[in-house]
Amino acid sequence: MRRIKKLLSSISSFAKKRPSLFIIILMVGFFVFLYGTYGVLHATSTAKFCGMCHVMEETGAGAEYNTWKDTMHAQVDVSCIDCHGDPGFFGYMEAKIGGLKDVYGEITTTREEKIAFLNKPIDNLSYAINLMPSDRCAYCHTTEVNQEIRDNTIMSFFGFHMRSMDKIENPAFLDKMGMIDIYSEEQGLGINPQHETHMKVVDLSCLNCHSKVSHPDEPGEILSIKMEDCFTCHDQEREKKEFTKMPANTDCATCHTDVVALQEGTSASKLGIDNQTWMMPSVTCESCHYEAREAPTIQGCIDCHDDSYAELYTSFRDDYVAKMVELETASTSLLSLKDDMNKEQEMEYRRFILLTRIAKGSSRSKSIHNTYYLYDIIDNALIIATDIETQINGIKA
Repeated sequence: MRRIKKLLSSISSFAKKRPSLFIIILMVGFFVFLYGTYGVLHATSTAKFCGMCHVMEETGAGAEYNTWKDTMHAQVDVSCIDCHGDPGFFGYMEAKIGGLKDVYGEITTTREEKIAFLNKPIDNLSYAINLMPSDRCAYCHTTEVNQEIRDNTIMSFFGFHMRSMDKIENPAFLDKMGMIDIYSEEQGLGINPQHETHMKVVDLSCLNCHSKVSHPDEPGEILSIKMEDCFTCHDQEREKKEFTKMPANTDCATCHTDVVALQEGTSASKLGIDNQTWMMPSVTCESCHYEAREAPTIQGCIDCHDDSYAELYTSFRDDYVAKMVELETASTSLLSLKDDMNKEQEMEYRRFILLTRIAKGSSRSKSIHNTYYLYDIIDNALIIATDIETQINGIKA
């Protein structure tokens, strides 16, 4: 106690004798403390830091890092702290304080207790939805929610952003990344999921349909939603009679608007691709899909035509798969060049992404809904990719 009093007395004496120097030392110390704290916060906010505890190498509870690292979110540097914390400075700090509890649990609980805890959001959807509110997804994927949050949230600490997501401003970010606004733009993935209706009117969470978007069961899996899930939910709601405007399960065109546009040859009309109507415009959904929940078969082609159509069907699908491999390679290459793109190239990249989304929308049918038109879309996307790569690599050289 005496030593402490003596130290305080010495500091007080120094402050009185050299006030200017004392203030400078205090300011330097304060900023060193802030810088050190800032560094520690960032070092403990990386996905690799989280992976030190979430160490399992397969899927499920304990393998969160492993299932995240091959997803699209990982490729564009969306890390754990970006989704598991509300946007803004206070959202970040709340997540970091919550992380201290996780570290304590890692030290003091058994492996069985940790697995049981991590299984809670997997086994209990309501619990998972409370952990991951949809606003965190919509902050990046819509302009409306992004602007609303930014207008009502402190996004930085005196100009210092604690993570890259807090700098995101839409629609500029959506345009730069070649993303679509899930509220206001067509998806271009074979179906129109009507996100705005499901989230605002029906009050569904993103996790109701995309519960494993960042932690899939299989590496590379993007969406967990299937048509069977749509039908099951719609059937249940029809029984409750709360939402009476839901389409019948056989009303294909209401949800599959992208397929209708593809058959009409208008999917990419706004992206510089000439319209090209499907070669079999008189064929209806029921002509090939005998049941709404069943995919067509080669035998169906033979029944209506002859054996030669089986070979044609297979050839179309094989060609589509080969072209999509090229497109995926080009997509990966362009993603690595994003930071080198100028404004004009970013706009072309966005066009490339939108064309690619249309092409990916046929991943199940593999081009059958309008083969030659879809090939034209893919070929144009590849030309865009080649032009951008050539321009950027030419500048680097």
